[in-house]
Amino acid sequence: VNRSAERIFKSDEARRQFITWLFRIADVDQTEKVTAPGLLSVIQAIERDGIHLDEFPHPDPQHCVTDILQHLDVADRGYLDRDDFAILADII
Repeated sequence: VNRSAERIFKSDEARRQFITWLFRIADVDQTEKVTAPGLLSVIQAIERDGIHLDEFPHPDPQHCVTDILQHLDVADRGYLDRDDFAILADII
């Protein structure tokens, strides 16, 4: 993880704001749901920012989206809600 990002997100409030901001970006149609296209956008942005997906079983962004949805969308709804997304954001 980027050292400057570690300093910025040391406080719980800063981390909460980051997760809220990231969710708003991923919720492309503003439905309070993050679907595969929104998730793919976030993953691609993360990669452009220099954070690599090496820890995921499939470093390809599309496979990564599929894996994330399979693991975090336990209700099999086809999307992540805020709680599901918060788990992902903690990993990132």
